[in-house]
Amino acid sequence: MQKMTRLLVAAALALPCSLAAQATPAAPPAQAAPQAEMVQIQTRLAQLQDQALQDTALVAAGEALNRDLMAAAASLDTAAAGRIARAETLGLELQAAQIARDTVKLAALTTEAEALSTYFEQLTPRVMALPAMAAKQQAYVDRLIAVMTRLDAQVPTLIARLDQLRGVPAAAPGN
Repeated sequence: MQKMTRLLVAAALALPCSLAAQATPAAPPAQAAPQAEMVQIQTRLAQLQDQALQDTALVAAGEALNRDLMAAAASLDTAAAGRIARAETLGLELQAAQIARDTVKLAALTTEAEALSTYFEQLTPRVMALPAMAAKQQAYVDRLIAVMTRLDAQVPTLIARLDQLRGVPAAAPGN
């Protein structure tokens, strides 16, 4: 259940400052040092996020957020619940088709997975545009960052530096 929670939360939310490590495109030599620093910071934040997600209270909060996100998605699109359920089973079917070397089934499942991905890419911004969902997402992110900060007091500094490297404007005092 915890792995599903992590996957659903990660899929549904765009955590600020990309707390999860992500591939960074190759940079010109003048930008190589900042790119390397970004990767280093992202890697450290990803490690801390993994550790933070061992916190049972945070896991419970993530599960509650997932339930709220799914309910909100269903309120916006009646097909959402079925597509969420299908996405949960599709991975196993893809794996079985790979093991069986069934290229026809694998191609069909891959096409279906791509269609589901596109569907969720379009649905997620609509869900997150709902004021209640935006507030719940922010509360979860704040809680995640608080747990990460308990693990390493440098987390706010790392996030601020990552924002700086990405050219994200600093929040005004009091915001």
